[in-house]
Amino acid sequence: MKNRIKMNIACLWLIFFVAFLKNMLFIGLMYSSNADSVRGISNWFVIMVQLFIIALIFAPALFFRNKGKILYCIIIDTIFSILLILDIWYYRASWTLYSFKYLFFDGMFNVFNRSLINPCPVDLLFIIDLPVIYFILYKKLKNGSFKDNENTGRPVVIRIIEGVTAIALIIVFFVVTQYEVEVKQVGNGKYNLADTYWSPHAEIKEMGPLGFHFLEARKTMSKVSRKQNKTEIAKAEQWIKDNDENLPDNKYFGMFKGKNVIFLQLESYEAFVLNQKVNGQEITPTLNKLMKNSINFTNIYEQNNGGNSIDCDIMVNASMYTLGQSITGLTNEEVVFKGALPRILGKYGYTTAATKAEKGLDWNWGELHKNAFGVQNLWDEKTYKIDELVGFGLSDKSVFNQFRQKIKTLKQPFSAFTVTLTTHGPFDLNEELKELNLSKKLDENLLGKYFQAIHYSDKQLGKFVENLDKDGLLDNTVIVMYGDHGGVHKYYNDKIQDCGLEGDWWKPYDHKIPFMIYSKGFEGVNIDSYGGQTDFYPTIAYLLGIDKSEYQNYIMGRNLLNTKRTATIIKNNEIIGTPSSEAEKNHLLNAYDIGRIIIENNMFK
Repeated sequence: MKNRIKMNIACLWLIFFVAFLKNMLFIGLMYSSNADSVRGISNWFVIMVQLFIIALIFAPALFFRNKGKILYCIIIDTIFSILLILDIWYYRASWTLYSFKYLFFDGMFNVFNRSLINPCPVDLLFIIDLPVIYFILYKKLKNGSFKDNENTGRPVVIRIIEGVTAIALIIVFFVVTQYEVEVKQVGNGKYNLADTYWSPHAEIKEMGPLGFHFLEARKTMSKVSRKQNKTEIAKAEQWIKDNDENLPDNKYFGMFKGKNVIFLQLESYEAFVLNQKVNGQEITPTLNKLMKNSINFTNIYEQNNGGNSIDCDIMVNASMYTLGQSITGLTNEEVVFKGALPRILGKYGYTTAATKAEKGLDWNWGELHKNAFGVQNLWDEKTYKIDELVGFGLSDKSVFNQFRQKIKTLKQPFSAFTVTLTTHGPFDLNEELKELNLSKKLDENLLGKYFQAIHYSDKQLGKFVENLDKDGLLDNTVIVMYGDHGGVHKYYNDKIQDCGLEGDWWKPYDHKIPFMIYSKGFEGVNIDSYGGQTDFYPTIAYLLGIDKSEYQNYIMGRNLLNTKRTATIIKNNEIIGTPSSEAEKNHLLNAYDIGRIIIENNMFK
C-alpha cells in the first residue's frame, strides 16, 4: 500500500514537471522567427513565475484522494497539451494566441488569413508524454491497482485545507511579486508582470501562454463591460460638427481622382533636413527633387501622443487624435473607425493594402489596419525575404524593392501603405553604406549618424520612384511621403549639441515633419497651412475627389488645401500658430480629449 502511494505521488510530480517543461518549451519557441525552434533561454524571474502558474492549475488536485489526484492531473495535462498545440499553430499564422476577445471583436481574428494548421516537428514534444501516461493508466486500470479504499487518502477536511492553502499561497506570491516589480521596481524595469506589452510575443515570453490568456481575458471583459458615455459622445459629435468649415470647393478637389495612392511613412524623418547641405552635400537630394513636382506642406507638426509610429498609423488612416495615458494601438486595438480612409477608398473601388517588414502584431499594427481601418490586404514579415539587415531591421533598399513587387500584383486603382526602417534610432548604418563625407567628430555623433541614415534612405526612395516609372505605374500614381514622428531631436537632443557642426539650422527641436504629395509632371507648390498627421486623410481624400459626406462625421482632421484656420495642436496641448479666434483656440485645446472620448467609447463601432 505504501509503495503504491509513493508511486502515485511520484507520478503526480512527474506529470507536473513535464507540464512545466512543455510550458517553458512554448516560451522558448517565441525566440525563433517562426516559432519552430527553441532559440532563447528565459531568465530566472520568468522561470519562477511560470513554475507558480503551472502549480496553480495543478493545485486543485489536492482536493481529491489519490485516484482523483492522478485523474485530475492527467486531464489537466491533456487539456494543457492540446491548448499549447492550438496556440502555437495560431501563433505561426497570426503572431498571437487564441484570444477571448475574438468572441466579441471578430474582426481581429486571423487578420492575415493564413491556415490555422501549422505543425512543426518540435510540436511532438507537447504531446509525447500523453501516450505513455495513457498506457500506464490503462495498465493500472487493468490490474486493479488504480483505485481508492477507505484507508487511502487524507480526510476531506485536510484535503480542503491543503488545497485552499496552496492556491492562496500562489495568489499571494503573484500579488507580492507584482508589487515588487511594478511598485518597488525590483530589477530596474527589467521584468514585467501583468503589464501592457508592445507585442504578443513579448508578453508570452514574460507571462507564458496561460498568463497571456488570463490577462487577455481580463482586459477583454473590462472592455466588454464598459458602457458608452452618452454625455461624452454628444460632446464629441458637436466638436466634429464644429470642425467642418463647410467651404466651397477649389481647384484641388478631385485633382488626382482615380489615381493609385502610395503612402510612404518615413521613420523618424524631421523637416529640418530638407533642402539642407552638410559639408556642401545635400542630405535629402531625392526629396528635394521630388518636391519640385509635389504639393509640399511647410508647416506640419508631429501630433503623436502616447505612442510613436503606431500613433501615426492611426492619425493618418483614421484622422484621429490618440490617447496620452497609454499607447492607443496596444490598449484599444478593438476600436473600429467606420470612416477610416482605407475603408472609404474600398467603397470607391480601390484595392487597399498595408505592409510592414515586421512581425504582424508588433504594436498590434496588423489588427489595427485590418479591423480598425478596413484594409483588404496585409503583408507582414513572413511575406518578405530578410536578405539585408541594416540597423533596426530590413534595409530600406530591400523594403522598397520588395514593396514594389507586391504593389504590382494589386488591381488598380490601389492604395498601398508601407513604412521605412533604416532611419530608426540610434541610426546604426553599416560603414559601407555611408556616403556623406563628414568630419570625424560629426560622423561619430548621433547627428552625423542621423544624416548618414537619412541620406541612405533618401537614396533608396529615389531608386524606388525610378523603378515605379520603369514599371509604368508612376504616370497614374501619387506618392504621399511624410515623417512618422521626430527623430534625432526627439530622442537624442542632449547628445547632439556638441557635434562640431557650424551654424544653428540643425539645433532647434521644432516638431516639424515633412509632408508632400508627389505626382509626376505636377508643377510643385508650397502650402503653408498649419497642420499635423490628423489632417493628411481629409487632404488626400479631397485630392482624390472623395465626397466628404462619406467621412466628415468620422474624422478630426481638416483639409489643408481648403481651410481658413491658422493654427494646429500637438502633444501636451501646445498650440502651434495663431488661432484666429478664441473659439478656434478652445476648439484646438479640446482636440485630444475628444479623441479620447471617441476611442474609449468605441464611438463609431
